[in-house]
Amino acid sequence: MSCKLLDYPARGIYGFRVVRRIGGQVYDEFFSLIDRRRRIGNGSQRYARMTGAAFARVQRQALQRDAALGGMQRVYRAYEAAQARPQPRAPGSTTVRGIRFCQTRPGRAAHLSPMPGFLVSVVAGGRRAARYFRLPMPLDPQGWRETWVGAVSWLARVKDLRDWASLLEREPDLHGAVALLCQAGQTSPHT
Repeated sequence: MSCKLLDYPARGIYGFRVVRRIGGQVYDEFFSLIDRRRRIGNGSQRYARMTGAAFARVQRQALQRDAALGGMQRVYRAYEAAQARPQPRAPGSTTVRGIRFCQTRPGRAAHLSPMPGFLVSVVAGGRRAARYFRLPMPLDPQGWRETWVGAVSWLARVKDLRDWASLLEREPDLHGAVALLCQAGQTSPHT
């Protein structure tokens, strides 16, 4: 709970302070317990403090606001936790920007046999470069790996990347791609 009673008579501060941080924004609110209608003594500049029912009413308002901000904070934390979780990848999808797994070669006529592979499409030096790397049939792990290495090395050469070994480690799942191809009914690869 972030609702606190502040009592600093020298500064004239008496009330509840509610502070919550939600998504980088600070909500800082003050609920005063100073009764501005009554002064202490004759001709004094100091005001009286709230007591009894008035104190309970202000305390209830502060606690309600703290509960509302606490609910907002819980919702935002749940949202942040959901965003931090790794997102599930579609079968055969890559996480390398510019390379995607295609079930058929783009622009190929529908009546021709399927040609699954990796399409590398990037913009380098203000010009678009694209190349299709066809997977060998029947699909096997060795051919899959060689095709992936070829696609990543071509991407690195076009983009002039010096350290691209980490891209090789982001190889998509072969079995997910095979399941995707079989599900589409395009081919029945032997693995």
